[in-house]
Amino acid sequence: MMISLCVPTRQRPDNITRLCYSVFNKAKHPSQVEVIFYIDHDDNRDFVEETITLLQEEFINVKYIKGDRINLSKMWNMCAENADGDIFMHGGDDITINTQDWDEIVRNAFQEEEDNIWLVYGDDLLQGEKLATHGFYHRDWYETLGYLTAPYFSSDYCDTWNDEVARYIGRIKYVPHLITEHHHFTNNKANLDINTIERLQRHKADNVNVKFEELRDERIKDAEKLKNFLKKGKE
Repeated sequence: MMISLCVPTRQRPDNITRLCYSVFNKAKHPSQVEVIFYIDHDDNRDFVEETITLLQEEFINVKYIKGDRINLSKMWNMCAENADGDIFMHGGDDITINTQDWDEIVRNAFQEEEDNIWLVYGDDLLQGEKLATHGFYHRDWYETLGYLTAPYFSSDYCDTWNDEVARYIGRIKYVPHLITEHHHFTNNKANLDINTIERLQRHKADNVNVKFEELRDERIKDAEKLKNFLKKGKE
């Protein structure tokens, strides 16, 4: 099964280089892994597009979409829409995958189950088991809901949304030996760059915390869609 990492990025060429090296060098079957970046039309800082072009020369399955500066959650969905994979990762440009043969671990986590409706996630060395920050989802999940991430958020909560939906239906699987390290400023693994500053500003201006709570019924609907998919599969 092809695995597609969906990764919005902006002004972080060093990050995406670090990510790609970890993804492909640690994969057991790198030809069955792809990384899809979403970059903004106005992102010309530090030659982001040129960096991706260089990565494409080294790693065959590196793609990118260039578009308007849209909500972060919509960027993930644009990546998923252009993905060839059977499994999608809700990825970030500030992570690395540190576990050898990580792709085989992910495939096995799905294949050992009777169906594909699972949120599989590893240890990001920040949230650990308590939150699926960078989860893996089968295409069946994506197609049933119509999106990889709920398209409402300019900052945060996409992972929390999917985590909550998966727990509603009892379909969440933590794989502690799968390390998807989150190089986040809160654990002193990254500087507070302009990207993060602007995201924090959007978070406050858009009142994202309140929006998440107001949309609880939508999460319940997502859970019901997945449950109905599972029910049909057993008929």
